[in-house]
Amino acid sequence: MKHLCTQTLAEIHDLPSLKDKEIVIGGMVTEAQEKFTKNNKPYGTMILEDFSDTYNLRLFSKDYMNFKQYFTKGYNLLIKGRVQEREWGDTHELELKVKNIQMLAEAKDDMIQNLIISMELPDLSENFVKNFEKLAGKNKGKIMLKFYIYDPGENLKLEMFSRNQKISLSEEMIDFLENSPEIQFKVS
Repeated sequence: MKHLCTQTLAEIHDLPSLKDKEIVIGGMVTEAQEKFTKNNKPYGTMILEDFSDTYNLRLFSKDYMNFKQYFTKGYNLLIKGRVQEREWGDTHELELKVKNIQMLAEAKDDMIQNLIISMELPDLSENFVKNFEKLAGKNKGKIMLKFYIYDPGENLKLEMFSRNQKISLSEEMIDFLENSPEIQFKVS
């Protein structure tokens, strides 16, 4: 979630600051209900929770019918949408207009195409290379590896990518990346 979401749930409580922006949020569904309007049309409510806060999401009409399969307690979701003025009513209230919902595990596979690792040349040790090769061999997948190696003393930068080795971002791989202070990484 840290690498796929553009906002935390705490940040989307301030919708005016996000007006007309595309956002991506994620979290676990802790509560979900199907209800009916006074005109007997179905709508859904879910409480989504991340590490920062909770958010009550309501979908009506076609939006609810398109995404109602995700209104299930315990699901980990990634939600893409746009903060905009409500389409109905005379008010100028803002809402999160949901464009897409998917399971977080599937989103990781669909959205991440590249893992970019940056590090200084002196940190590129034989030990690091051996450990990374071993880990990459155990975590084969569809994500392309790109490396940016730079030497700040000589002001040189080398950009490389692996043609043969593609990986998956397993928990083990993410732990390795986050616990290796000599590297910076990002996904795209």
